[in-house]
Amino acid sequence: MEEVARAFATQRGLTFGCRAGGGAFKETFLIESAAGPMALKILRSGHSAARLEREIGAMLRCSHPNIARVTEVVEFTHQRNPYICLVEEFLAGGTLQSRLDRGLLETTQAFELGRELISVLAHLVPLGLVHRDFKPENIMFRDQNSMLPVVVDFGIVRDLGKESVTESWFVRGPGTPLFASPEQLNNRKELIDWRSDQFSIGVTLTYSLFGTHPFWEPGLNDTEMVERVARYDNPSDRFLQGVLNLGVPALHKMVMPYPIQRFRKPSDLQLAWTTETGA
Repeated sequence: MEEVARAFATQRGLTFGCRAGGGAFKETFLIESAAGPMALKILRSGHSAARLEREIGAMLRCSHPNIARVTEVVEFTHQRNPYICLVEEFLAGGTLQSRLDRGLLETTQAFELGRELISVLAHLVPLGLVHRDFKPENIMFRDQNSMLPVVVDFGIVRDLGKESVTESWFVRGPGTPLFASPEQLNNRKELIDWRSDQFSIGVTLTYSLFGTHPFWEPGLNDTEMVERVARYDNPSDRFLQGVLNLGVPALHKMVMPYPIQRFRKPSDLQLAWTTETGA
């Protein structure tokens, strides 16, 4: 893929920087233009055309400071092979996961992070979009000193206004198991809406504050925690005590197993979060 990225940069009169990351279906490279650094994402072969269309369409519809900006989507041919390339803003501050690898966030930082991520939900709901993959690896920052999160990777976004591209017979739906809601884990497509993202953000904030999953109990491994979520168990008593000690019962409500137990509207969640945290 690096050869393709270098060819793309040369053709556009840009400067190739370096490989900046990669996933199952795409690789990311830093390229430099006169306007500044940009991220070039090149899709690998084997990607789903339907999912790609959803991802690009969703990101182009979004206009929010906490969502990565896409500036161009092109098909680039190199050595007679076509590649889909996305040009996005370059986020130099790294991921939330890289920050958590160095230690937990300060309480006020986590509260501010929650406020900003909840504002993303408020933006996505009227668009009928469910990200379905909120997690520390998909939350980035524009620079090392910023705490303003930027949500990336809409690769498994659900557009509630369109037919699902996930087969109904799949045992589990798309998502990262450790951060996925019970309805995602059980492929209950009829129950998936913004409250599924609410759950995933709640798990992300729990890791940011406590370093553990809200369903964690002593002795459980990651697989066993996921199984607890899939069974619609309640979050652990240890987690509940932790959020009560911090004075943020809203966090507990965000990760309740059944969607109806979570906040009904983003505005309800925003009000509760602001009231409890002051963020």
